[in-house]
Amino acid sequence: MVHTNQQLSDVFQINLAKWKRWSREFLPPDPVAGMQCGLAREYNEREAFTVYLGGYLVGSLKFSIPDARMILNDLQKWFDKMDIYPLDIHDQKWSINIMQGRNGFFYEAKKLLERKCIDEETNIYREEYALKLFETSDDTSDVDLLNVRKLHVSNLIEVFLNKLGMIA
Repeated sequence: MVHTNQQLSDVFQINLAKWKRWSREFLPPDPVAGMQCGLAREYNEREAFTVYLGGYLVGSLKFSIPDARMILNDLQKWFDKMDIYPLDIHDQKWSINIMQGRNGFFYEAKKLLERKCIDEETNIYREEYALKLFETSDDTSDVDLLNVRKLHVSNLIEVFLNKLGMIA
């Protein structure tokens, strides 16, 4: 399915100028729809999700545009490897802790394997995770563990798909 700037701006209730700016920041230039040719840029789901995720990193998690670009670049490789893209994630529950160091970012990706109530009276649960640690620099000794930002990948994808009307 192909989407335009106006459709995506309307669906996600994001100002059209902001959506277009995010698409210029987070996607490579569109060879078909340039500024001079008068054609509207068209997005597939993957491109639309990339812009949506980049916008979420900036708007909600308060990263700068350059930092969001760097995070997207780092995560795209991992998303490709793990098949984490909107149409492939329904049965998976992933979250990513993003920590910043002096020379880059450090990521801790968690996949929820099981959640079980162990004490109903006190509402205590036991959770089991698969954990993937990855960093983009050799030196992670300066990572600020007090400034961790959590990206709920699965929830974000679910919202994305719901708003596009791709899941009920």
